[in-house]
Amino acid sequence: MGIRTLVVVAALVAAPAAACNFSGTFDSSGLRVRLEGDITRGPTQPVCSVDQPCTAPFVGQFLVRLGALTVTSFQTDSAGRFSVRLAPGTYTVVPVGGTFSAAQQQTVTVGSDSVTVVHLDYDTGIR
Repeated sequence: MGIRTLVVVAALVAAPAAACNFSGTFDSSGLRVRLEGDITRGPTQPVCSVDQPCTAPFVGQFLVRLGALTVTSFQTDSAGRFSVRLAPGTYTVVPVGGTFSAAQQQTVTVGSDSVTVVHLDYDTGIR
């Protein structure tokens, strides 16, 4: 076996391991597909009535994960709206901090269309 063969074999063996242990950052600047929508939280009070809404915009920071890899994050505006660029695929949206735990993650699927619109609702636990 020559030196070239050993180098090729070593590269082929190391490539899958490197792909599984990616620890860099995800660059979404070249992506043309967007995930956008709004996020609410509720109920906001123990007793709801017709003249008092029981949901409110969820203003906060969220992580977007692909498996165990955090690919990006976003902040909702005062109305709970957001927009983020992603490649088509299935992602998990996780609230950061506050009374909402990572257990309240939600799965979204981004299609190959230019925009995928979603509405996410997080449970406050108020009863």
